[in-house]
Amino acid sequence: MSPRTPHQNKEIRKERREQILETALRLFAEGGYAATSISKIASEAGVAKGLIYNYFPSKEALLEQIIHLAMEKMAGVFTILHQQDKPEATIKELLYYLRDALKQEFLFLKFYSMLGPQLYDKQELLETFADQMQDWYSSMHALMAALGYQNPELETLKFSATTDGITRNYILMKEAYPLDAMIDYLVDSYQKNLPS
Repeated sequence: MSPRTPHQNKEIRKERREQILETALRLFAEGGYAATSISKIASEAGVAKGLIYNYFPSKEALLEQIIHLAMEKMAGVFTILHQQDKPEATIKELLYYLRDALKQEFLFLKFYSMLGPQLYDKQELLETFADQMQDWYSSMHALMAALGYQNPELETLKFSATTDGITRNYILMKEAYPLDAMIDYLVDSYQKNLPS
C-alpha cells in the first residue's frame, strides 16, 4: 500500500472537518450549544476528542464556524431583499425561498431559529447575529414601504412573526405540517391584499 499523496491528505482533512461540523450542527440544533460537549460531538462523529481540536481550537470556534455557515445559507434572503426593482414579486420570492430552505437546509434553519438564546453569553457573536437581523428588518421595512403599506414597520413585524411561526411549526411537525399549502396561501394572500 503506497502512502497517501498530499492531495489525498487534504481531501481527508476536508471530509473530517465537514463531518465534525455536520455532527456539531445536528447536536447544537437538537440539544443546544450549552448542553453539547466536545466529547459528545467526537463520539457522535466517530472521531477522537483530540482530533476535533486539530480543526477547531475550542467549542466556541466550532460554534462560530457553524454560525458563519448558517449566515451563508441565509444569504439568499438578503440577495432577494436587495433586488427590489419589482417589490410585488419580492414577497413571493422570499416565501418560496423560505419553503425551499426549510426542506433543503432543515438543520441549519432549526439551529438558526434557536440561535439568539444560545448566544446570550457570547457578546461578539450576538452582535454579529443582531447586525444581520437589523439588516433584514431595515430591508423588509423598505420593501413594505415600497409596496405602499401605511405602517411598514408593523407590516414587517407581522411578516416576521408569520414566517417565524411557519418555521417553528415546520421544525416541530415536519412532514405533518402543510408547508407547501401554507406558503401558497400566504403568497396568494399577499398578492390579493397589496395596498393599491
